[in-house]
Amino acid sequence: MLSRASLLLVLFLMVSTPLSTAVNATSEVAHETILEQPSALGEPSEFERLELAASHWNSMPEASVVSTSLAPSTGMIHMAAGSFDPLLGDGPELNPDVLRTNDVAHTGMAIVQMHLRDGTLFEQVAEKNDLTVLDILHDEAWLVRLPASGQVSLQELEEDERVRWVGQHQPGWRLAPLLLTQPAQAQALAVVPTPDLGVGGYAQLATDLVHYGAAEASCDAWMCHAVVEPTTARSLVLHLAHD
Repeated sequence: MLSRASLLLVLFLMVSTPLSTAVNATSEVAHETILEQPSALGEPSEFERLELAASHWNSMPEASVVSTSLAPSTGMIHMAAGSFDPLLGDGPELNPDVLRTNDVAHTGMAIVQMHLRDGTLFEQVAEKNDLTVLDILHDEAWLVRLPASGQVSLQELEEDERVRWVGQHQPGWRLAPLLLTQPAQAQALAVVPTPDLGVGGYAQLATDLVHYGAAEASCDAWMCHAVVEPTTARSLVLHLAHD
C-alpha cells in the first residue's frame, strides 16, 4: 500500500508540474498582451506610451563658437548721477558737502576705465595691482578698491597703457539723485554693501546706520534696510556717502 501511494504521489507531481509552468507562462503572455493592447476607453497602452516618449528625444546639435569683434569704446562712464567722458570733463556736478578732494585716501575706492571693452585685459590689470572689483560702471569702466597696503597709486594705474583713465569715486556719485536733493522724503533707505565687506561686518554696518541716525536697521550680504526719520535723514545720507 505504501509503495502504491508513493507511486501515485510521484505521478501526480510529474503531471502537475508542467501544468503549473504552463499556467504561469500563459499569465505572463496575457499580461504582455494587456500592456500592448489599448484599453477599452481608448487610452494608449503602456508600450505605446513608451514609444511616444522615446520619439520626443532628439540629439542636441554640436556646440559652435562664433568669433566676433569687440564693440568700440565710447569713452563714457555712466552712473545714476549722470554720464561723462573723464577726458573731457570732471563728471556730474555735486554740492560741496558730497565732494571730497582725496576720497581715495579714506575709502580706497577708484574708477578704472580701460581703452577697450575687454574684461580679460581688465582682469590682468586688477591682478597685477591687487585691485578688488566692487562694481561695473557700464562698458569699459570698473569701480575698484585699491589695496590697503598703499603700494598702488592712481598715477601708477593710469600709466598702464591698457588704462584710459583712473579717478576718484566721489561720495555724491554713490547716492540716488533724489537723496541728493530731498533726503527727508525717504521713509527708508536701501543700502548695498560692497562685496569685500566680511561676514562679521554686516552687524557692525547695521549698528553704524543706527549711530548715524537711522531709527532701526538690518543688514545681510545683499542689502541693508534702514528706517529713516525726516529730522535725521540728511545727516544719515551724508554719513553713508562718505563711509
